[in-house]
Amino acid sequence: MAVGEMRLPGTSTRSRKVCASSFAVIFLAVASSWLLLDDAVQTEEAFVNAYDCRVSRKRGLVCRDYNFIKYSEIKGTWKYKRISTEWDDAEPSTILPYGSKEKEEWLPFEKWSGTDTWRPTAKIQDDGLRQWFHFDAEKKNLEDLGYAVARVLMGLDSPLWCPRGDVGGYAIVTNCDRVRVPGKQYHYKLYLRNLSSRPGHIKVERFRELIERFPERIIMRAVWEAMPTNKRNKRIFKERLKIFAGPNHLYNNKDVIEFPMHKVQDVTYEDSLRDEDLFVNRMNNNKVRDNMKAEWKEYVTQVKKLKRFKTYMKEYIEKNGGEEAFKDRDFQEVYSEANDARMRQKYVESIGVEAPKQKKRFYWKNYLPKPRVNNEDATKGDYAEKNPGLGRMPPGGLAMPKIRE
Repeated sequence: MAVGEMRLPGTSTRSRKVCASSFAVIFLAVASSWLLLDDAVQTEEAFVNAYDCRVSRKRGLVCRDYNFIKYSEIKGTWKYKRISTEWDDAEPSTILPYGSKEKEEWLPFEKWSGTDTWRPTAKIQDDGLRQWFHFDAEKKNLEDLGYAVARVLMGLDSPLWCPRGDVGGYAIVTNCDRVRVPGKQYHYKLYLRNLSSRPGHIKVERFRELIERFPERIIMRAVWEAMPTNKRNKRIFKERLKIFAGPNHLYNNKDVIEFPMHKVQDVTYEDSLRDEDLFVNRMNNNKVRDNMKAEWKEYVTQVKKLKRFKTYMKEYIEKNGGEEAFKDRDFQEVYSEANDARMRQKYVESIGVEAPKQKKRFYWKNYLPKPRVNNEDATKGDYAEKNPGLGRMPPGGLAMPKIRE
């Protein structure tokens, strides 16, 4: 070292070696503690029948500020200030009165789908623990079946699902030659392929042709279109999808579970009909049926009126001497007498009671009274000539409607 130069502390060779060794020791200590912590956490987990069984969280933690603190709030951003993350020991859960200033217990609820920080381990993602599902494609909608199979392969319905893990199962699809499509897709749905990737080498087939020649390819295309295109799904599609044209398969030794096929939509005869050809719409637009309904409604009304009339006449006869007093009298005379008595009774009951007012109809926003229009007179051509005060004849030969007073 030249004369007059100063040596900075920690720049010697010996000090650098000491620092490197100390950093290595600290790194090993942190790694070992992290592994021990991971093992401790994993000991509280159990993998049973494709479900994650975990011990409930320990109680006795109280947050000073919020029940749930996000990472951005703990670290602090330009918008939110840094929040204290200190925790205090707390006593068992107590119900605090309204307005109490005591600290509330922080007891987060447990989710079967796993917490936000949980990740499936390599042991859980082992192929030996994956569940096998059987799909019967007979009479099922092709598009809905493809989405259901894709969800099972990717594990989207599993409680252990994680975007960074692979917890999906195996899918066995049988009766591929009996899958259905709605409407005219049986004749007009096209399948294109170009295995050589050269222009002019594309091959086109219809659904009705491909289902006879290669029905498995139809299910393969439907499932592949229902899955996002990435390397993981490409591997899943090749390894776990098992397709058979007939009702039998080769994986009876895998403890296969029958998928609830009632969740997949069926394709029926009505799915290929137009709206006006559906039975419900045809019956709603059936004039004969409407006339029958109107006649039946009128018949029921007449029966109810007759029943009320008989009841009133019976009460009137019993009130005025019984059957012996009206034995020799004419029915029309008795009926007119009973009707007059009923009208007098109604008149006496209505004395002092205000008559109900009719609800007036107004135009929207201007509150002008809306007149009643007779559609029969509106089509007559000489209406405006007889009523010149209402205005001239409108263009196009239309007639002015008649207004009732």
